[in-house]
Amino acid sequence: MRAGRLHAFGLVLMGAVSAAALEPPRPIVAAELLARAAGEGSVRVIVELRVAAMPADARQRAIEMAQQAVLGEISHTPHRVLRVYQTVPLLALDVSADALRVLASSAHVAAVQEDTLAAPQ
Repeated sequence: MRAGRLHAFGLVLMGAVSAAALEPPRPIVAAELLARAAGEGSVRVIVELRVAAMPADARQRAIEMAQQAVLGEISHTPHRVLRVYQTVPLLALDVSADALRVLASSAHVAAVQEDTLAAPQ
């Protein structure tokens, strides 16, 4: 009886893993955000950088290097730096559609989200 339960659990787990593998990867920049930037000229975004887990002192340097790399990649596009975070792998930017396209193809960028105001909770 126990072996039957384990086998059934394994089949369910394999099905869940297979379904997750079939889902298309989430785009780094949403199409809606790109369309808004094209229509409005620019959008405010938070850029999440790809930085590996490591000790704090090395991580801060890795964050700085990733930030510099991304800012170098978009230097030829219309953008404005709103905030460079010191301890988390993020950048707050106001970017054009061209800058968003560059961010979407950057190996240093994990995700780009619209920077919106949220009401206090």
